[in-house]
Amino acid sequence: MAALLAVLSSLAWGTSDFMGGVTAQKANAWTVVIIAQFVGLFAALALAPMFGGQLTWEATGWGIIAGISGALGLVALYHGLATGRMATVAPVAALVGAAIPVVVGVVDGERPSNLTWIGIAIALPAIWLVAREESGNLRNGLTIAVAAGAGFGFFFVFIASAPDSANLWPLVPARMGAVPVVLATALVTKQVTSNDFVFRRPVYLGATLAGGGEMVANMLFLAAVQRGLLSVVSVLASLYPAVTVVLARLNGEPVKRTQWAGMGLSLVAVAFIAL
Repeated sequence: MAALLAVLSSLAWGTSDFMGGVTAQKANAWTVVIIAQFVGLFAALALAPMFGGQLTWEATGWGIIAGISGALGLVALYHGLATGRMATVAPVAALVGAAIPVVVGVVDGERPSNLTWIGIAIALPAIWLVAREESGNLRNGLTIAVAAGAGFGFFFVFIASAPDSANLWPLVPARMGAVPVVLATALVTKQVTSNDFVFRRPVYLGATLAGGGEMVANMLFLAAVQRGLLSVVSVLASLYPAVTVVLARLNGEPVKRTQWAGMGLSLVAVAFIAL
């Protein structure tokens, strides 16, 4: 069940990223991110009570720390992409974000089976290949890429540390911690103005779908990690770039041979981990 939920979370994250990317082509990308962040908060507030659980101080603390970590990762990612370092930032951030929970899980005493380890070993290069869209100097933007990946990776670690009895409630304080970081960064760095938020139906609809999809992905991930190993669940969830690439291809965008190879390896990895 944990593996299935993790794969579903990767599908939701990949779809959300695709919707966010398509919408960002029609508007300021930061505008889309901010709207999506608020939509995710409202979605968490609406859905979390349906699954029961109790929001304790411990769950709140882990949620806030996780949300801030994820938001800092997002800010670092956008800074890297905005400075023309996509060739390094995207694949390194994806790889580091997947690797950190594996290391933390093993240090914490998790012991996946041999077949699962083979799947993890295949999944990590698969994530790199799928996320790498173009050639470039690996050193260009490496620091900011690692920072972005660390933010995402520790989001997985921190949100997984919340007590299972809280069910999905930790995602509410997580988003409450993330929204101010993203909003403050956008305003201080003058990435958005009031004109960017003038209502345009396609933009608000796309951002709403992206934000709602992301929160569903978060919920599926949290449900998965409450039922399985962090080291395994985080790797399966991190395969989401493959979903984004497939959707982009269906939308008429070209896919490089290395990305096709990465998607093939992703399927092999899922098969090994699910055995």
